[in-house]
Amino acid sequence: MKNAKELLEEFTAASFRDPKEAAEMFTEDGAFEMPYLESLGVPGRYEGREAIEGFFRFVRDVYPDMDLENVKVMIDTPEQAFAEYEFTAQSSKTGRTIHELFFGRLIAENGRSSFFANQSISLRLPSASSRMGSPTTRFHRSHPQTQHNKHASTFKSRIRRSRTGIPGNRGKQR
Repeated sequence: MKNAKELLEEFTAASFRDPKEAAEMFTEDGAFEMPYLESLGVPGRYEGREAIEGFFRFVRDVYPDMDLENVKVMIDTPEQAFAEYEFTAQSSKTGRTIHELFFGRLIAENGRSSFFANQSISLRLPSASSRMGSPTTRFHRSHPQTQHNKHASTFKSRIRRSRTGIPGNRGKQR
């Protein structure tokens, strides 16, 4: 039976290339969370293999060449593992390349994941020619929180326009 670290390493190595196979790593009533997605208008929690698989398909559609890499396990017990990992990928929807640093906690139950929570830290910096300007001018121009909310709002409107393609949403509108 696999422990939490082995499950986390298997999950990150697979980078949910096969969403069904990745979802099968979870218990029947397992849950996958990315709470920060709610600030973008996307559900942040998926419960059960079918919902988890649907979310993984959505992610693979947006970032088809995504691979989780540079995995560093920081906490390792038989029941829980905590690690950081990252990916760089180009969006199939916007053409933009992003680099994200994630940290995640996995809880193991009977050789499967019963709960996996992720949080992201954006490592993306705008170029001097982008509409946001250079990182230096951007932070002098306005408060960082205001700048974040402005761009999160733009992203939310894009998500709302393509809402029907988001698994687990089933027509909910905000």
